[in-house]
Amino acid sequence: MLEYLCEVTQGDGGSQGADPAKITKANECLESFGNAATTRNDNSSRFGKFTSLYLTKTSGTFTVTGCGATHYLLERSRIVGAPKDERNYHIFYQLLRSGEGPKYGLEDGPEKYAYCAQGADVVLPGIDDKADFEALKQGLAKGNFEDSFVTHIFECIASVLLLGNVQVSGDHSTSTISAASLAPACTLLGIDKTKLSQALTHKMLKVPGSAPIPKDVGKAAAEAQRDTVAKMVYSRVFDSVVAKIDENLRGDCDTTGPCIGLLDIFGFEDMAINGFEQLFINFTNERIQHLFNTIMFDREKEVYQQEGINADFLQGPRNIDCVNLFLGKKPAGIVQLIGDQCRTGQEDEKVDGEVLCRVLNKAFGRGNDHYRVCDFKEVNKVLEKKGLRKKGGKGLSLDYRECFEIVHYAGPVMYTVQHFIPKSRDSLVPEITSILADSTKTHVGAMFKGDEDHASAATVGQKFREQLTELAETLDAGDSLFVRCIKSNMKKVSNQIDRQMVLEQLTRGGVVAALEMRAAGLPDRLEYSEFVTEFGLLKRGKEKVAAKEGCQTILRDLLGEKEAENAYKFGTTKVFMKSGILAWLRGASYFKKMMLARRIQRKLWFSRVHKITKAWEGLQGIETYAVSRGLENLKAVKKFLSDAKGMLEPVNTALEKAKEKHGKNYEAISGELAEFKSVIGKMLSIVD
Repeated sequence: MLEYLCEVTQGDGGSQGADPAKITKANECLESFGNAATTRNDNSSRFGKFTSLYLTKTSGTFTVTGCGATHYLLERSRIVGAPKDERNYHIFYQLLRSGEGPKYGLEDGPEKYAYCAQGADVVLPGIDDKADFEALKQGLAKGNFEDSFVTHIFECIASVLLLGNVQVSGDHSTSTISAASLAPACTLLGIDKTKLSQALTHKMLKVPGSAPIPKDVGKAAAEAQRDTVAKMVYSRVFDSVVAKIDENLRGDCDTTGPCIGLLDIFGFEDMAINGFEQLFINFTNERIQHLFNTIMFDREKEVYQQEGINADFLQGPRNIDCVNLFLGKKPAGIVQLIGDQCRTGQEDEKVDGEVLCRVLNKAFGRGNDHYRVCDFKEVNKVLEKKGLRKKGGKGLSLDYRECFEIVHYAGPVMYTVQHFIPKSRDSLVPEITSILADSTKTHVGAMFKGDEDHASAATVGQKFREQLTELAETLDAGDSLFVRCIKSNMKKVSNQIDRQMVLEQLTRGGVVAALEMRAAGLPDRLEYSEFVTEFGLLKRGKEKVAAKEGCQTILRDLLGEKEAENAYKFGTTKVFMKSGILAWLRGASYFKKMMLARRIQRKLWFSRVHKITKAWEGLQGIETYAVSRGLENLKAVKKFLSDAKGMLEPVNTALEKAKEKHGKNYEAISGELAEFKSVIGKMLSIVD
């Protein structure tokens, strides 16, 4: 779609406006860093993207003069691993299979690196990671990425992979990481390996009236901190790539004029275990669905108003309360409460998990129709429904005290509060942030400058709330069209449709909810001329009237009591009907047509019987006349009488027997004479 829009608006002879190839190439480059192979899609976007095409109008023609790019909520958990049979971001596999890994201290092959080993054996038909890496480099060059910046990107990606292979030793209370094992990653990042080792295995405790003192952390905490560094480095690189693309493509074009915006947003998700990312993804879809519902509602309302119909009976979008549950400030919504927990100054484990879930349960557990507190039975019921736990206790187990449920437009989804607080922070602990900000590599230092104030930093949720609000305002200000992408089967092959899977996507994509909203109004509508053409035979009497009057007469005669129930309404040029009315009318029309057809058939059957009798009596009259005139022995007359009798007598005999058998049941009599159908048609003409 982006490529098409760029092509048709590039200007006369391609000499004006922005370069379409440059715009499309830049967006393809972004896919390397933000897309991954999933079980449903080999090139699934794991972030939201809003692309703006800025236009100018000259000589009545619109031309693209620039392009802007904004991204939303990169799936950070995928940086350090991927679900079974999926891959994390394409760039890892492209770099490790490019043959250029040694330039960045890497060995060839994703199977050698902990973060992407899970996806190393995933086969993607038609995908060549090495060739895609070459295409990426060419795209970055065409997108005006300086060589030094490209080097910085690949060094940071390599450092993330190397961090994943750093081994942590220790127990639940202490941990150690050798500075030597950190050296390759630290060299690429331009930071001190000894300082990073110390920061990963210790945390600083604030002591009133004294300088902070270091305290050992356990192995699991040190590993989590290592992964957090990797995630933050990768996400900041991703941010810088998007910002660079935006800067290069936007240029000095006028951003205040006409604009075409393309929003590519992640779909609604209900995974085996839904965590922080799914919560944000699904509430994004909730907000977009509200916009979709509002647009559909406004368009429906406009249609009624144009036809002069009072639309007060229509029900507007009803999921805004669910949106406010997430985004609300006063009273505080989920985002605000998570942010408050981040700023308590306490250790993450003391404000996360069960503790955070209790805070949410207390705030929303009573009086909010979209929030449900989970108990032991409810959690097990959800796990059993997903096939993750069997009756009797075998299978996956979750602590119900860490779970809550949200009733979305697409249905209820259970979320598990694990690592919400560290994932909410959009910065590292001050000690590690300072280490990265002091990097000898200019680009690395620039990514973390200004983040040293850990306590005052806005959370991921708060930043996302502002982004989402701004996005919604942008979409509200324009004329929005929606495209739903539906995967037909899990095998990713053509000509196969998994009906349950398709229905699930239609539900999660909000299509079913939109149809339900329309169905709540008067979804079936026909022009008056179309109505009387299809249902005119239902009108009583033979008086000719105008199409609208005929429509009103038919509906009021047949379904008069339904008008008071708003089951149908008459507009200026159309009649609007609730679901079921049109089907009922078609059933009634079909019934009347059948009755009329049977009446015609009876007449035809009677006519057929009468035709046989008349022909036989006519032949007998001819024979009597011939005898009375002495003509019966003439050769021609004799032959005619013989041939005519040979044809008509068997039919007449069959008719008499059928009459004896069926009386005046002409339908049954006609059935008995079916074998003589070709003869009956000729009988009168023979006699004539």
